[in-house]
Amino acid sequence: MNMALAWAVGSLIVWFEMIPRKPAKHKAISIVCLGVVMLVADLYLARKAMERESNTKPLTIETITQAIKEAGEPTRADIVTTLVIDSNSDGNVRYHLHVENKDLLITITDIVYQTPTFSRTENGTYVPKHIVPGQSFDIPGEPLSRSLSLAQDTWFDLQIAYTAEIKGVNKDFVSTYQFLVTHPIKAGIISPTRVSPDQAKIDSNQITAAEFELSTSTIFLNLPELRRRDNEPNIMGIDYGAERHFLFNPVTREVIFETKAQSGRTLRVEQPLLQSKQSQGMHLITLAWSPSHALLSVDGVEEEVFDARTKK
Repeated sequence: MNMALAWAVGSLIVWFEMIPRKPAKHKAISIVCLGVVMLVADLYLARKAMERESNTKPLTIETITQAIKEAGEPTRADIVTTLVIDSNSDGNVRYHLHVENKDLLITITDIVYQTPTFSRTENGTYVPKHIVPGQSFDIPGEPLSRSLSLAQDTWFDLQIAYTAEIKGVNKDFVSTYQFLVTHPIKAGIISPTRVSPDQAKIDSNQITAAEFELSTSTIFLNLPELRRRDNEPNIMGIDYGAERHFLFNPVTREVIFETKAQSGRTLRVEQPLLQSKQSQGMHLITLAWSPSHALLSVDGVEEEVFDARTKK
């Protein structure tokens, strides 16, 4: 109706005002052209209006509820971790890490913690591990009490990598913590002095290789007999020039560790790889060395040699 009225008014203007002296035939053609243009414009505008209406969802209780739910969903996963000193008896410090999950289902994919003379990569019992919202769990500390100094303060660094689904998309997260364990060590809960979410993931292989360059250190490794990616034997070797060598060989069933003492003598420790009592054929390997000794522990069985050619 509005378009027809506009066309009539436009026709009168064309007839009497714009081309009053033109022949009637020319005026009629101009009016027809005007009508065609206005009709095309009307059809175009009507189509656009229909498209807008079809794309607009009606406001219902369901759509409002869904919008509120999506707005309230967390945009990242979050965990809270503390270091718990359980006891300190005659230089034997027992501790564990307490991890609490917040709002989302997460899957822990990697755990690495280290001190200036110690590092450990946990990829056995606790990796991968699925944690539901609100759930907490404990990670036991290393069993030989070599990670925390009894003579001075110790910086304890921890990194936990995990995945979570955010609005239908799986995303990777990394939380990094730093704890200060003060001397003398007392039982209690230690909160982190620094928390850094979404840091670059620590490469545990690079950490192990870097530790091998130190003259004194301790390394803990959880090693499976078979690689996860292809189920082939997990033969692992680490070398630092002529100074230090490590070999884990589930085919020949042997574990070998060599390190050069300050005197120049090579200290060699070798143990058989027995049947694992853990799932997935996991073995807990401990390497410890100084300028005068070397230690190799396989699943709790220790062998240690000294530069003075004595064995513990």
